[in-house]
Amino acid sequence: MDSLSPTFPPRPAVVLGILSAVGLGGLAPSRGAGLDPAALLTWLALAATALGVLAGAWLPRATALLVTLPWWAAVEGLGRRAPGALPDPTGAWWAAAGLFTLGWGAGCLWRHGAVRIAGAALLISGLLAALPSGGGRLAQPWPPGAAARLLDLSPVAIVLECGGLDFMRHPAVYGPVGTMDIGPELRAPWRATTAAVPLLLLGAALAGAASLRGAR
Repeated sequence: MDSLSPTFPPRPAVVLGILSAVGLGGLAPSRGAGLDPAALLTWLALAATALGVLAGAWLPRATALLVTLPWWAAVEGLGRRAPGALPDPTGAWWAAAGLFTLGWGAGCLWRHGAVRIAGAALLISGLLAALPSGGGRLAQPWPPGAAARLLDLSPVAIVLECGGLDFMRHPAVYGPVGTMDIGPELRAPWRATTAAVPLLLLGAALAGAASLRGAR
């Protein structure tokens, strides 16, 4: 399918709808217990870059970024329904959009390898999210300095912290990662200005490189 990736599927509207819907998959697990903003943001953090790669390869550039608009509506809607559970929905969306744009730029630049690159992006995102806790297999947490750097690389930490959530105090992180030993001198939470903006710029730079290469 990689050899077909620049033209498959042929209908941009279908691709846009599918990619947007896949990004909203994080809403599904929380239906029984009410909508959970963290579940949606975690899924977006893991999937956004891979979906961006496919959008960059399969959609016109003016259309590709529309994929994230339903994500924005969902995140903002959850923020209004549960403001205490998601203090900054706009910041969370910008972070997810930044990860998507990074993938979008890569998809624009390497269209014929889009399927493989998207798969690699999904795998890398999962690994970066799991590394701080060692996938739950560590006998003891990483040293605080190493754990802080690994948290900085986690896409889940980026999106949730840009949404104003205290990711380091989450039960799934606090004990397994040992964040009780990570003080402000080692790590500060991500914010949209420090995370989303660089991701957006890097994605735009990759797309610009694709345009320059195509013009030659």
